[in-house]
Amino acid sequence: MIMSDVGWALWAAIQAQISKIEYDFWGWAIERWGRAVRKMDSAEFPTWLKDVQI
Repeated sequence: MIMSDVGWALWAAIQAQISKIEYDFWGWAIERWGRAVRKMDSAEFPTWLKDVQI
């Protein structure tokens, strides 16, 4: 989920610069990035990292 939020944040930031569609892509990028940061700052994050290591 974190990587999904990061990916969508990057996509939205790019769209904010290049898209002709009238939509607040930048606001959406900030929202998604914030969600990712909150998850990475959570107490569970070290456990999640450990769980995905090989």
